[in-house]
Amino acid sequence: MDIKIILGAIAVVIGMLGYLFYIRGILKGEVKPHAFTWSVWGILTSIAFIAQVVEGGGPGAWVTGATAVMSFVFATVGLGASSRVYIKKDDWIIFIFTLLAIPVWFVTENSLWAVVLITIIDAVAFAPTFRKAYNHPTTESTWTYFLSGTKFLVGILALESFNTITVLYPASLVVANGAFVAMVIYRRHKSSNIVE
Repeated sequence: MDIKIILGAIAVVIGMLGYLFYIRGILKGEVKPHAFTWSVWGILTSIAFIAQVVEGGGPGAWVTGATAVMSFVFATVGLGASSRVYIKKDDWIIFIFTLLAIPVWFVTENSLWAVVLITIIDAVAFAPTFRKAYNHPTTESTWTYFLSGTKFLVGILALESFNTITVLYPASLVVANGAFVAMVIYRRHKSSNIVE
């Protein structure tokens, strides 16, 4: 069997394992997904998936496609009453900005600039979840984000075509997820040391 197919499958399994942690946290009432972030991630990972497929990404694109589907699932869950309390006025501004920037991708005829644009939009879309987790570090699953970074790292190794268009977006997700996990762990540690 081709090693790229094996790595592509492993990346998807790692991603699904991470989502199980997230689902478990949601069911226990601990994890509160931010609807805006997950909605934008769903749109962007769908776009990135299409770009990877068109550019010959092969099995390395599978994890991006699976992530798009699950992002829409968590966006829907994030619309629930218990998660809506974390949506602030600034989040609306970021959400509208990201949604308005997405059509630019469609009119961008240069695939590289399109991927650069969705990578930037993705980073901006992370801001509401980052802010929420900074203020409420127990409302996110560090395992989910750690495994998300890991799945995209494995997904990069599974790509059949290595170029900026196929690698930039998943590489940015490896970095963003790693930074997010480090911040949440730091904030939990800091919070646990506060004496009331």
